[in-house]
Amino acid sequence: MAEKPSVPMEEFRMLMERAGFRLTQGELEHLKPFYETALALVAPLHAKDFTTGEMAVNFDAAEPTTG
Repeated sequence: MAEKPSVPMEEFRMLMERAGFRLTQGELEHLKPFYETALALVAPLHAKDFTTGEMAVNFDAAEPTTG
């Protein structure tokens, strides 16, 4: 896993407010380490330079049928 990033508390608070959350200082302090861990986990996806062909996704929301 990549090095765990450190996000300033004020930046984290602004992100949460922009997302519609109004959290207490204690809630922010509790959640911030989880957010920083998630940032480190998705960093490889952000760093990947996908080609046009790799960007294609096929999703079928219908339940699969059996034979």
